[in-house]
Amino acid sequence: MNETRDRILDVALDVLGENPDAGMGDIASAAGVVRRTVYGHFPSRLDLVRILTERAVTEVTAVLTEVNASDAEADATWVEFIARVWPVAHGTECCWRCAVASTARRSTACSGQSMSSSPTS
Repeated sequence: MNETRDRILDVALDVLGENPDAGMGDIASAAGVVRRTVYGHFPSRLDLVRILTERAVTEVTAVLTEVNASDAEADATWVEFIARVWPVAHGTECCWRCAVASTARRSTACSGQSMSSSPTS
């Protein structure tokens, strides 16, 4: 069960990284499961994005903690930090893009303007 959940999270990160507006059906298809399976693990898209965000924060925090505990010189510590945080940066970028897309949708809905007529389209 955790294997399926982890696979959904990994796939969701890729799918949402490419399209922050992707729905649960898109994620399910890419993960090779049905939407019901995704919803069985994550009651809503917001819950899924929240878990992805928590996971990204945990990964970056772990890197910061480990690099900070190093006795290396500042330059070496910086190089180590960048080398180790780079692979997990995708997760934080994906979460940021989802948050921006969600905010844009709410903003547009509140103003009564359709997404296609927004000045940034």
